Amino acid sequence: MIQAVERNRGVIHEASRLLRTLPFSENLESQRGGIKPVTDKKSHNDASPELGLFWGAGEMQGWRPAMEDDYVATASFSSDEAWANTGLFGVFDGHGGADVARFCAQNLPRAVASGTTSNPQAAMKNSFLQLDCKLAQAAKTMDVRDPAHPDKMGCTAAACLVRRHDLIVANAGDSRVVLGRRGRALELSEDHKPGSSKELARIKAAGGMVVEQQIGPQEVIHRVNGILSLSRSIGDHRFKKDETRSQADQIITCLPDIKTFCRQLDDDFLIIACDGIWDVLSSQEVVDRVQKNLPAMLAGELRPSDVICQILDECLATDPSKSFGKGTDNMTMLLVVFRNAAGENHRWLSRMLPSCFATAAKASQPLAAWPRLTGPPNVLDPCSVSALLRSRTSNSCKRNLVIKSI
Repeated sequence: MIQAVERNRGVIHEASRLLRTLPFSENLESQRGGIKPVTDKKSHNDASPELGLFWGAGEMQGWRPAMEDDYVATASFSSDEAWANTGLFGVFDGHGGADVARFCAQNLPRAVASGTTSNPQAAMKNSFLQLDCKLAQAAKTMDVRDPAHPDKMGCTAAACLVRRHDLIVANAGDSRVVLGRRGRALELSEDHKPGSSKELARIKAAGGMVVEQQIGPQEVIHRVNGILSLSRSIGDHRFKKDETRSQADQIITCLPDIKTFCRQLDDDFLIIACDGIWDVLSSQEVVDRVQKNLPAMLAGELRPSDVICQILDECLATDPSKSFGKGTDNMTMLLVVFRNAAGENHRWLSRMLPSCFATAAKASQPLAAWPRLTGPPNVLDPCSVSALLRSRTSNSCKRNLVIKSI
């Protein structure tokens, strides 16, 4: 009993120390010191006439000292014909560093493709578990002082398989998937927060605790062991050390919720975004802004990334000291627009694809220069994983790799 009390005191002391060094406090100091947010955006647009889709991606660093998010967006992620006519879209919200998010963006397609198309739900679930296992194996080959060690960083993951007749959503963390249907926002995923009864029960059963942090006069953030404001992620292996428990039962689990939704003719678009967006705008507010610009996108007058960038600018806090942390996070958003009329789809493609290819051609480095994991999809080498985590590469090349080469 005495040891348990002392252990809890140590956790509380560490939590108190960490709460004073969280990014929210950094943002306040940045504002007082006159430092401005990084508002340059990286964006991408592409289309798939076979699937009747066109999409855009956009990301902005904002007030954070570095960009830690990543994403994948592709209509062809496997050479296996069984996975033909299946798109994969996902957002990875990193914390503690960008390496785990980048690792997931590069390797989720391969992990999903290692599953069978007869059970795509299991393929999505197992892909999250597989990536987390590979990071755990890589951690054993790395120095614990390495800044890229998976104990020290992680990412949330929200991903969706888009097929002709259904959407298969996997989510671990507080990124969110939202469907726009005739102007209505339908949330296809559930945010995993430490304060929810289900998540809290697992955290406590595994020996963890949840600390409340007061933000402003009314806002309270719940943090696992006083550190993470989310309860599921890939990576973060310092919270996954109990060898008597399964991956699903750790303090922080990578186990995703898997949900399947039948597509309908009045489905207009799909949004996947990190919590940097949802902290500021509700699901319905984001859908309203996209819906307003939908006619212009369908007419080829606006690209999806144009709409995304408008939303990113709106979400950015003008004064972090007055926003209580909202609008100060990295922001990443995917927008996938559904087309049901082949003629209209062809008209849009004829206008948009030349500019898409011109953007892709600007990559500053050949794809062959990028570190890639070797071996079959289900046998990733831990040493290669750790090497990838340590690598530092350019964002311009990264964007082209994630979109075009998986």
